Amino acid sequence: MKVLKFGGSSISSAKNIERVLKIIENYNSKLIVFFSAIGDTTDGLIQCGKLASSRNNDYKKTFNSILKNHLDICSTLFDFENQSEILSHVQKKFNDLDDILDGIYNLKEFSPKTYENISGFGELLSYYIIGKLAQYKGFDVLIKDSREILTTKLIKLGSNQIDYELTQRKWNEFYEKVKNNLIFMPGFIARDNFGNNVTLGRGGSDFSASILASVANAEKLEIWTDVSGIFTANPKIVKQSQPIDFLSYKEAMELSHFGAKVLYPPTVKPVMNKNIPISIKNTFDSDSKGTLISSNFNSKTIVKGITHIEDIALLTIEGSGMIGIPGFSKKLF
Repeated sequence: MKVLKFGGSSISSAKNIERVLKIIENYNSKLIVFFSAIGDTTDGLIQCGKLASSRNNDYKKTFNSILKNHLDICSTLFDFENQSEILSHVQKKFNDLDDILDGIYNLKEFSPKTYENISGFGELLSYYIIGKLAQYKGFDVLIKDSREILTTKLIKLGSNQIDYELTQRKWNEFYEKVKNNLIFMPGFIARDNFGNNVTLGRGGSDFSASILASVANAEKLEIWTDVSGIFTANPKIVKQSQPIDFLSYKEAMELSHFGAKVLYPPTVKPVMNKNIPISIKNTFDSDSKGTLISSNFNSKTIVKGITHIEDIALLTIEGSGMIGIPGFSKKLF
């Protein structure tokens, strides 16, 4: 079994969604596939909430733009005889969202709980649309809401720890009854152990896939994005940068933590603990090698890659008078 995740840019249009299904169709193994929200949806949803809470009616323009994009994609993907069910489902979901935004507007409050509900809305749409399309095309696919499996321990809204023990138990109970070769799930979202909807941080779809790969003891985790792996430097800035063929788990964590945006930093640990390799692949160049992250390689390269973080200042203070003095940082800052 392999676990795949496709990011928002990979499913940003009807054409791209068709491309993704062709990639999935080429696999011979059982797959669990996670989907991010359709490109730019999450940012738009959060913007809607912020505008509504400040009584700015422009939120309706953003809302209508997101709605139109989803309806247009559905109309392109589905034959006329199959459109009714899909469009009805999507419209109902947006009606529910509209009600929530009306509440935010009237209360002038965009609470953390409402933020969690709204920001994860896009994934619930994308996985349903793509899952239904796959079913109509004859794929042996089961559409499963990942919130019924991925469970967190609530620390505070917006800050959750994965409850691996409960997640493992829920997965085992679910999977023993599954006969399908394909399972499609929404990324980014989960529920805490009180049943509240939560999100796993920006880029959390990678994390969702990593958690499931861990509890399912997957053969490999594949992150499909719009670049051919992790590069030696940001290719948008350094034109001569090249994709890195192999990285260790530690190297991948450091690069992602310090600015390499291809991989969400918490993604590495769950699969590293099970020694499950991660492959970073390009949806738009599926034959490219990409980057393989694992523990099974030897490298003599001293410097693997260079990353940068913007708008950060590093302050270094040295002096013999600091040595052994407790509370120095507290007094200074």
